[in-house]
Amino acid sequence: WVPYSSHRLLVQVPSFGPLFAGVVKMSLSFQIKLLAENSDLAGAREAFLEAFHNEYKDLDAIKDLNLSRSLLTDSSSSGTSKSGDNDGNNCGTSKTLDVNDNFIMIDRFLQGAFDDEEERFKNSSKSTTDDKTNTNIEYFVQVEAIQNDAVIDVVGYASYNYQPSKNHYYIHQLGIKPSYQKRGIGKRLVFALLEGGELKSEISASTGTVDKSKKPSLTSSSSSSSSSSSSISVLTRRINTGAVEFYELLGFRERVSIDTVSLLNSDNNDDTGDNEKANENGQDLNLDLTQYIQLDWKSSSS
Repeated sequence: WVPYSSHRLLVQVPSFGPLFAGVVKMSLSFQIKLLAENSDLAGAREAFLEAFHNEYKDLDAIKDLNLSRSLLTDSSSSGTSKSGDNDGNNCGTSKTLDVNDNFIMIDRFLQGAFDDEEERFKNSSKSTTDDKTNTNIEYFVQVEAIQNDAVIDVVGYASYNYQPSKNHYYIHQLGIKPSYQKRGIGKRLVFALLEGGELKSEISASTGTVDKSKKPSLTSSSSSSSSSSSSISVLTRRINTGAVEFYELLGFRERVSIDTVSLLNSDNNDDTGDNEKANENGQDLNLDLTQYIQLDWKSSSS
């Protein structure tokens, strides 16, 4: 675990009675935990759901997110598999949703999206390939709030697909609980794999299940000893203006044409890797890409 040693919040608590004159200062810090095999993802799921429910709270599940009304009747699909988020056949004539149905549809869609994250996590842990140069590597992390040396909450989650041959990584998912936003946590997650980033340091020092030979060589400056420039990509919905603005403030710029090969088929640790599998994950090649935006970041050496 690598603490956010430079990122502390002091909370002032009013004193009660003469024995507690003044204020009591309690420090709250944050640390990134690299999720290894057999890690419990319950806290990560909660952070993911809370983060994305907050992002989508003002959106209509059908009109804005293009989800299928079948989510209301098929709870087992959870929204990303059978119903998908690109099922436009049932959306055009759908009536306006009430608040409760809208929440249910979005929640089942998000639950299914994290189910896919868990499946990718399990498949990544089982990967035994010896080709570490050309095989993409999956990393999964959660952010923990620490107080008095104890974990009091899981406040964020992120997953990445690192491509060693291109010195590039794709951010699959990234979310921070709304009550912990505006503290620099999201920025640290975005750049976690770069030289000096929390995840890079943890991978380098790892003696557990994470293979040190798989650590990324990404750097953030032209002083890199790497033979290729480093870059990061993320795919997000255009309607999610908060996310677009967040990445643009960090120096990401829109790519004119979406790299469907890199973004939609980035997980080649899974031998199935076909369109049917991609469709189950809600990231198929029939996705209406006009609703999405790809944002890229490149190091200064690019």
